[in-house]
Amino acid sequence: MPPSYPEIALITPACIGCASILHRPTVPLPLCARCQAESPPFTADERIVRGVEALLPWTGPAARAYAAYKLEGCLDLLGGLARALAGAPALRRRPAYDLVTWVPAYALRTLARGFDPAAELVRAAARLSGHGRRSVGTLRRASLVGPRQRGQSAARRRRAPFGTFDVVPRRRPRIVGATILLCDDVVTTGATLSAARACLLDAGAARVDRLALFRADL
Repeated sequence: MPPSYPEIALITPACIGCASILHRPTVPLPLCARCQAESPPFTADERIVRGVEALLPWTGPAARAYAAYKLEGCLDLLGGLARALAGAPALRRRPAYDLVTWVPAYALRTLARGFDPAAELVRAAARLSGHGRRSVGTLRRASLVGPRQRGQSAARRRRAPFGTFDVVPRRRPRIVGATILLCDDVVTTGATLSAARACLLDAGAARVDRLALFRADL
């Protein structure tokens, strides 16, 4: 069973970059003015690149916070990061998607970390945005562990992920004819999200939109 974080809906909103308390009751992205100035969120015109909506650049305080959560297991950062993703226009659109799902980590990496960072991020964001019952794991990696992508060229990243996803068999009936929001934590070339999207469309999804919390431009 994945870990549960019921406290994410109760904690005092804090900046995901520096942990300072945010005194406004609601903000589109939980970032203080100083952290926003250091790494401004994408504007509406900047968010969508190659069909993928992303909220933040992969740089600055927010990116460092996510790296600490993902690589160092700082789970106390999940609440603020989930609030950031929950503010995405895609998760506020109505009518709602039939399913909100995510790009899964490789099984051995999940085992080593003890959790799947993107899966927990998306589950938490879905609960905060009112999509909790629609958040479902629909995909799995076809291999236990994949190539390391950090430091690889854009061309190599584009080649590596294709053909690496399978549909979870028991989820197939829910995929057929569904409108799906497919989420990931960080998008670079978009190849991994494209491969995952193709797998869902091949399984019968009617439409698959793509969302990421961060975008790293190579």
